[in-house]
Amino acid sequence: MAESAASSDPSDFEDQGFEDPDFEESDAAALERLTGQVADWLAGPTWEADLTDPDGLPGDPASLIDQLGRLDPAQAAQVWGDLVERARARLAPNHPNTLQIRCHWARWLGASGEVGRALEEIDEVVAEQTSRLGPSHCDTLTSRAWQADLIGQAGDLEQSIARLEAVLADQRAAQPGPSFDAITTSSLLSQRLSEAGRKQDSLLLALRVMDEIPQAMAAVLEQVGQSLEGPGPNQVD
Repeated sequence: MAESAASSDPSDFEDQGFEDPDFEESDAAALERLTGQVADWLAGPTWEADLTDPDGLPGDPASLIDQLGRLDPAQAAQVWGDLVERARARLAPNHPNTLQIRCHWARWLGASGEVGRALEEIDEVVAEQTSRLGPSHCDTLTSRAWQADLIGQAGDLEQSIARLEAVLADQRAAQPGPSFDAITTSSLLSQRLSEAGRKQDSLLLALRVMDEIPQAMAAVLEQVGQSLEGPGPNQVD
């Protein structure tokens, strides 16, 4: 989808005499908007095709639910739980997409305070993904990262940190350059290091994350550009 030509800088709206409604949106208004958008998607015609997408649930619906979760974790957990049941019925309990959705569900169960239930769920997901996909598959590594984070939420910071460090090492070995998967794991690890009193280690890792984000974005944009390249209408291979 082409980007809008309109500026996203709030100051540009002010200079033109307009207000940016999204920039000024209150949490209550955002929650109402996101709740409606998620409900429309769940009731609409595309959710089934989205669940069966070969690459897993597309970014837009997942991002929408995660935005909702930042304002209401319990509601996001409920939505992901609904999607788990739909995926189990439409796909299969151990389908890779179903396992991805269960990982999202476990994440938001933990964020909503149901850490014990979340750990039970993510433990099953990691075991199934390890068996079916292998321990170093990107889906398995993502679930292992959230499993490690949930262990930290349960109070075992030492084990959480050790597991996050192991996941991060595996992610960097699988993709040596900066990647958003490794950045997410690094962010989780930085938080747990801070909670464990290792402030300097946490800060150094956070600074590395800030340095890697634009590099990871540049790599993604390069991949997109390469995928769009091809011979023009008057060119031959």
